[in-house]
This record gives sequence, structure tokens and C-alpha cells, in this order.
Amino acid sequence: MERAFTLIELLVVISIIALLIAILLPTLGSAQRAARVSSCLSNQHQVGIAMSAYAVDNSDLLPIPADFDAFAANEFYTWGGVLYYESGFLDSSEFLFCPSSGVPSGVDRQWDPSITVPGATADWNARWTYGMRGERWDPREPVNLGNVRDASNYWITADTTSSDPSSRAGDGKDGLNGFYIMDHRQHFQMIHAGSTHIAYADGSVRSEKEPGLLEAIADAPDVFFSVDPIIYPNGTTAN
Repeated sequence: MERAFTLIELLVVISIIALLIAILLPTLGSAQRAARVSSCLSNQHQVGIAMSAYAVDNSDLLPIPADFDAFAANEFYTWGGVLYYESGFLDSSEFLFCPSSGVPSGVDRQWDPSITVPGATADWNARWTYGMRGERWDPREPVNLGNVRDASNYWITADTTSSDPSSRAGDGKDGLNGFYIMDHRQHFQMIHAGSTHIAYADGSVRSEKEPGLLEAIADAPDVFFSVDPIIYPNGTTAN
């Protein structure tokens, strides 16, 4: 006859299981964050490849960050819409999103361009992506890679969020909503353990903490910041 577990033995087993869970959960959380970091770096690398391919076909010009004439005509107007919808240089819309950054309710990271939010443009979802560098006051001015002197330090895209609080209230795992443009009104998101990921004109993608990022900001006189350019997930900003 098989002997049943006693109450004390069951309690011991339950205690051991609870202890193992308490030990493993932080490790699993760290592994998930590391996976999101790796995915973000890979996504921006794919975006960089698509940007380079686009430039080859367009006389060294990158897509413009935002075309407000197209916006008024309810056409694709963001750089993400151009790379994914129009040119096809990106074969997945998921490359446009950082997995740690939030998106508003109703936004699908694998969206169909024929599906729009009522009253929104065809690539409305592409607004909540990585931020592309915008020229001072006029994001319709394309960057000419042929004129970039130091490609290894000329940043193109980054983890970015809007300075508008109504646009920042996201549901991200580590951060705020992403935002499609980085100009004088936006912030670099420090959402990867106090770092942000930046893609450069030479095709490299680097993780930057505050000191290096402030140097990159100082070296960008064509981008004017009217807000603190750095923001952390808790809302703390830096300039």
C-alpha cells in the first residue's frame, strides 16, 4: 500500500517550490529585458539597412521624417510609412517598434495600411515608432548622406518619445510611447536600463547613456531642443 504525503511533507514541498519561484522570477525578468534590448538593437539595425537601400535609390537622400502635405491628403506621411508601405525596403512593420516602448491602445505592431483609426491617416500606426532625426523646424527636409562628414557619429533614429504628455501615456513594459520624429519638441527615451539605442549614418547601432548622449546632442546644431532632450521612464528629464 502506497503511503500518502503527510501535511508537514506537503508544506515542505510547497515551501521549496515557493522559494524556487522567488529565486527564478528576477532571473526570468532580467532575461526578458535582455531579450527586448537585443530585439531593439536588431530592429534599428534593420531600419538602418532599409534607410541605406532607400538612399541608394534616391540620390543619397533619406526619406523625410514627416511629409505634412501627404498628411493633409490622407496619404503615407511618416518615414516608417515610406520604408514599409511605399518602398517595401522593410518586410515587417515590427522592425519599426521598440519592444520596450509603449504604443497607444488600438495600435497594432503588425498593421494593415488599409486599416485606420477614424479620422487618422493611412499610416497612423507608424507615428508610434522610433524617432527619426528632423531638421530644425522643418522635418520635410531630407538628409543627404553624401553631405554627412562623420557618419559614425551622425545619428539617424533613436528610442524617442513625444514632449506632449497626452502622447506619452503608453503601456510599455519599460517606457513611454514611441514617437516617429526627433526634433526640437521630443525626448530621447532612456528605457534600456538607463540607456537609449541610437542608429548612426554608418549603419552602426549603439546603446548610449546620458554622458555620451549629451555629447551627441551638442554635436547636432541642426536639431533645436525646446524641451529637455532626455527623459527616463519615471518622467525625470535631463538636458
